[in-house]
Amino acid sequence: MNLRVLAYFLPQFHECPYNSEWWGPGFTEWTNVRNAKPLRKNHHQPRVPADGEFDLLSVSEMERQFAQARGAGIDAFVFYHYWYNEDRPLGRPFDLLLDHPEADIKFSLCWANHSWTRTWRNRRGSLDVLIEQTYGQTAAEREKHYAYLARAFVDKRYTKVGSLPFFQIYIPEEVDNIWRYCDELRNFCSKENGCEPHIAGTIRKSSARSDYQAGFDSVTLAQPTLGLFGPRNVFAQRPAEPTLWLRLRSQLLDLPLPLRKILYSVQDLLPKTSNWHDYDEVWQHILEQSECALDTTTKPLNLTGFIDFDNTPRYKKSARVMDGFSPDKFETYIGRLNHLARQTENQLLLINAWNEWGEGMHLQGDTLWPTQRLEALRRALNTR
Repeated sequence: MNLRVLAYFLPQFHECPYNSEWWGPGFTEWTNVRNAKPLRKNHHQPRVPADGEFDLLSVSEMERQFAQARGAGIDAFVFYHYWYNEDRPLGRPFDLLLDHPEADIKFSLCWANHSWTRTWRNRRGSLDVLIEQTYGQTAAEREKHYAYLARAFVDKRYTKVGSLPFFQIYIPEEVDNIWRYCDELRNFCSKENGCEPHIAGTIRKSSARSDYQAGFDSVTLAQPTLGLFGPRNVFAQRPAEPTLWLRLRSQLLDLPLPLRKILYSVQDLLPKTSNWHDYDEVWQHILEQSECALDTTTKPLNLTGFIDFDNTPRYKKSARVMDGFSPDKFETYIGRLNHLARQTENQLLLINAWNEWGEGMHLQGDTLWPTQRLEALRRALNTR
């Protein structure tokens, strides 16, 4: 089995009623991107797309982008999938894809199963829920979700692991009764169309307990989140003792909601500060985590790398920024991760991301590096 490279794909770049209601008429991700301001000298903001701003309510535009990605060695996109008891913000681009089976785009889905809040606005906004994730309180509600997924899974363009459609869950620890959910989804799809999915749980921040892994077919190491906040051995059976800050943070999250709102409002009055991280240090930690994971777990792994990170467009002066990116560095690091991914059972290498412009994670070219990111990726993957 040959290694396949998948790039995460954000379907945010189009107008939708939800965003217009919550953030203002005509809002898209481009609204944040074009309004970004540099936080210090030589800070690369705003980032301007080399090919101009695009609208994903166009099948031909998505085909153009996939052809560009495939030329750099990417085999498929991973579309973020949103589902809130049939409400589906940002769902139209993927629906267009399903409605046009002739479109030459390979894909899979990652269920972004978090509630939506106003967290971009300020600390207090993180408690202002725009649309809540309830996971379906009845079997009938959940089956509507399963039916939608089953339709996608049988599409001939859908990425498979072996014969099973590859389906990721972004924050599985937040799903009510996650194992019931996985069992119901597998059983529904098996009966509906004989297309039971391969379910991958994403590991994001904390140590992955053995019981957390048990019901998944594989686990995805989410990056750069783990590289920033996770231990070297994410599969340690006895996680490190939490720091004082983590213990205080846990206690804060346990406070009643009205009190938390007051505290967060006070925090918002304080001067805002950005968080800067060394690109090389984060990548070194990612590679160490990946090597350690290969040595310490028998669970099939899906290794992930990232291109860059800078969420200034969304968080402004409170942004988190990777300092020190260059296409040459990315080529070196993704090449090393490519070598590690070839040792995994699933033979998948995931990259964050194709088009996360609001977080600075875009393989797509900008006016500073119009083609160099994709050229670096193509060279690194030539060792496959």
